[in-house]
Amino acid sequence: MPASARVGVVRVEQHSVEQHYEDPLPPAKELAKYKEIQKDLPERMMRIVEKEHDQISEERNSVHDYYQKQGIAESRRKDKAQVFAFVSILVIVVAATLATIYTDKVWVPALFGFMALPFLIGGYFGRLTDIFTKDKDKKK
Repeated sequence: MPASARVGVVRVEQHSVEQHYEDPLPPAKELAKYKEIQKDLPERMMRIVEKEHDQISEERNSVHDYYQKQGIAESRRKDKAQVFAFVSILVIVVAATLATIYTDKVWVPALFGFMALPFLIGGYFGRLTDIFTKDKDKKK
């Protein structure tokens, strides 16, 4: 029988072991074994982990700064809205008082009173909207 006609069975087995760690680096004993494979491998792994840590810290800080700036801007917007509502209602009350003093018509001060209603209602519902928005944010 020629050599090319021989048929044989080859048995191949493959084994693999996987280990997962919660930390970015394996424990010290395991890390020492990496040094047997390549001398500078543990140091290289440490540099990679430090670089990733620095990137994550930088991203976290930038996100924190963004939300802090957004919070300040939102607070300023609300402050301006409150001042505008207060001044508007104050002007309407003064106008209604002057209209009551200088006119004989009863409907003129009532008209100014109705003009103040949107500001009062808007302020009330604006507060409710803030309350519901905060509740939704807490649930997330």
